[in-house]
Order: sequence, then C-alpha cells, then structure tokens
Amino acid sequence: MKYEIDNNGHCNIPDSVTSIGAHAFSYCTRLESITIPDSVTSIGERAFSYCTGLKSITIPDSVTSIGERAFHNCTRLESITIPDSVTTIGDGAFSYCTGLKSITIPDSVTTIGDGAFHNCTRLESITIPDSVTTIGDGAFWNCTGLKSITIPDSVTTIGDGAFHNCTRLKSVTTHKHTIIVIDDRWLQIGCKCGTRDWWLSDEGKQFGLDNGYTEDDIETYRAIKE
Repeated sequence: MKYEIDNNGHCNIPDSVTSIGAHAFSYCTRLESITIPDSVTSIGERAFSYCTGLKSITIPDSVTSIGERAFHNCTRLESITIPDSVTTIGDGAFSYCTGLKSITIPDSVTTIGDGAFHNCTRLESITIPDSVTTIGDGAFWNCTGLKSITIPDSVTTIGDGAFHNCTRLKSVTTHKHTIIVIDDRWLQIGCKCGTRDWWLSDEGKQFGLDNGYTEDDIETYRAIKE
C-alpha cells in the first residue's frame, strides 16, 4: 500500500489498515506527524526508523505491540504516550530517539525490551509501572540525561547494563530485593534473587545484610553521584 505525505509533512493512514508493516515508513525524512486509526493493532519492526523529521505521533488504544526498533533514530520525536493496550515495548523500539524528553508507560506493559530506550540522551525521568516484570539488557543504556527512576516491586529481572553510562542518574527508588552497584562511570542494577549475601556498594563502601543492615534499611536507596 502507498501512503501519501501532504505538504505539511502529515500522513493519514486509512481505516482499512490493520497493521503497519516492517519498514513501512523507514527513512521517510519528510514525515512530521501521522494519524494511526483505531483499526491498527500492531506496529512492525523498524516501521518508522530513521524518520528524522517525525515530531509527533498518536498511538491508538487498539495497538497491542510495538515492534523492534519501530521508532529507532526518530531524533525529533520529543514525547510519546503508549496506550493501555500495549503489553511489550520491543527491543530498541525508541533507541537513539535523542530528542525524546518524556514518555508515558501504561500499566499494561509487562516487558521493556533490550535497548528499548538506548541512547535517549534527553530523557530525564521515567516511572516504570507496577505491571512491568522485566527490564531488558541495555534498556536505558547511555541515557545521559536521566536523573531519576522508580522501579516497582513487580520487577524481577533487570538485564545486563540496563542503566550503563547513565552519568546524571542521582536517584533510584527501588525495593528491598534489588541490588545497586555504583562506580565512577556507571550504575548497574540487578536482582537479589532471594539470597541474603548480596550487598549495595557506593564507590567501595558496602551496605549489606551481612554488615548489620536489615532489608528494611535498604528498601529505598538513593544513589547520589557528584
């Protein structure tokens, strides 16, 4: 199917469309905004990748999945609201969206894929809803503008390098089953997995259950980096 982009850079997708296929708008640099109808249930792999002119998009409640790298390198996209119907944010879905300042993740999402927000350098804060159980490898890798994040009790798996090189991250609100490890360059979060011999480290200083601290003491831990 051929989609028309008008002189204002806008595209209306007709109601007859039920899915936006892989690479459908990839490299459409003239595209600035798009209206997706309620008939669409899925956004395919790299559907809007490298749409470097895309400023706004409304995803309808009918969409249940956002494919891998669907909005990869949409550098002018500043904000996006994911509807309550979506359960999975695909690997690299918003990677390299360097203009992205805010995103709303609904309570329906259970998985944030590998590298989902990789290199979203202007993203400052994010709240992960109680529905999420998995944060993938490198999910927020190199989000150098990220200052705070809240991780709910529902999260049981946090992947390798999930917050690697988040150099401005100062506040991590978490729960007693999470480990936070900090060094001079990056912050890594991993799960306690039920054992009692893990520890929290702040540049070498241990705050562990074996050092006189209780689980209640470390239920909320604020990581301060100068």
